[in-house]
Amino acid sequence: VRAAPIRPINMLLGKTLAALFQTTISITVMAVLAAFLLAPKLNWNIPLLIPIFFLGSMNGIALGLIISCIGRAPEEASNAATTIAVVLQFFTGMYFPIEYLPTYMQQIGRVIPMTYAAQALRDIMIRNVTLSDLLLPFATLAGAAIILYMVGVLLYKRWVEK
Repeated sequence: VRAAPIRPINMLLGKTLAALFQTTISITVMAVLAAFLLAPKLNWNIPLLIPIFFLGSMNGIALGLIISCIGRAPEEASNAATTIAVVLQFFTGMYFPIEYLPTYMQQIGRVIPMTYAAQALRDIMIRNVTLSDLLLPFATLAGAAIILYMVGVLLYKRWVEK
């Protein structure tokens, strides 16, 4: 990073855009395959789904940035990020609604931004909610993405200066 011909913050922004692009491709491939192979009876409200996917992705990227800046080596950070992501999926309602979890796990899940993304996706695709019904998830995801990314940038700057 220090030897690159660009400023470290520009490299971070480039990596963020690359991660967003990769996530976009993954989501698109999964959605197309699901639509054609499984043909689920879902509401594909693209104008509402795109911002939720974007904000959810930014939260994941920001969390990954924080984890990578804390780890001592890339392999350590990668392993930690994978482990944390798998564990968090059980708290966020990714596999089943959060209401099915014990109360203490629901409380943990409610502080994880991805919980709001999972619930919003479920609400859009199954319950056909409108934009006004999604103000809380949008605000929560946007606020969390900004805060987490800012923390990640600060940790990244500190990491670069070491």
